[in-house]
Amino acid sequence: SNGNSALEFVNHASTSASYGVRLMASIDDGGAGLQFQYTDYQNSYAALNYKTGMFMSLEGNVGIGTTTPHEKLSVNGNVRAKEIKVEAANWPDYVFTPGYQLPSLESIAQHINEKGYLPNMPSAAEVSKEGIELGEMNKKLLEKVEELTLYLIEKDKEIAAEKQMNKIQAKQIESLIEQVAKLNREVIKSNN
Repeated sequence: SNGNSALEFVNHASTSASYGVRLMASIDDGGAGLQFQYTDYQNSYAALNYKTGMFMSLEGNVGIGTTTPHEKLSVNGNVRAKEIKVEAANWPDYVFTPGYQLPSLESIAQHINEKGYLPNMPSAAEVSKEGIELGEMNKKLLEKVEELTLYLIEKDKEIAAEKQMNKIQAKQIESLIEQVAKLNREVIKSNN
């Protein structure tokens, strides 16, 4: 025996067209594990060229589009799902605690100018090389959203204080204009 066993389903659609699927327990051929293989239409059974669509390693890792899964599920291709739940700990509500040191906008601007991306976020090169962990990235993004919220609250308070100062200054200017007008009237009156 060559260390391989397979269960094969072949459809001979016509005398010149065959296609099939097979489940193969592979020890020698293509890596140790369980393979789900498929082949498209060929002109004969002998021409069937099976490709591995899904692979399960002896460690229990599953690969779709790959025969070398390094995680419990590795997919080489696009994935569409209605929902994916990622469990995450240490959710960044710490941003709203009194002791949290909100970075200054100046330090953030300096970091962006020097490195080209936000502090505590991966660079495009890192993401391209390593990918991203969805749970960790969601935490980082929420941290940034919460920091932005604090900046907006701070700026809103500054704007409100400036509006109040503008009202006071407008009243002072109005009073000064009235005083200047009164002085002008008195000067004109005394010159007559």
